[in-house]
Amino acid sequence: GQSVTLKRNEDYWGTKAQLDTVIIQTISDAQARVQALKAGEIDGYDLVAPGDVEGLESEGFQIVNRPAFNILYLGMN
Repeated sequence: GQSVTLKRNEDYWGTKAQLDTVIIQTISDAQARVQALKAGEIDGYDLVAPGDVEGLESEGFQIVNRPAFNILYLGMN
């Protein structure tokens, strides 16, 4: 997959970011995301499938729910 690496700006005038580096990586396959999380290759991911929630929680992973980014457009002619 593709990734973007963000590094803390040490010269920023405001409150310093808590992390030195954040890597945002795309993993398109849902099962591959779960496996990467369990293997410690990633620290978390967005949009956990409903069928994976119970299993991840039972293994000690924290699930944080948030409103989805849903936009519906319906055009009729």
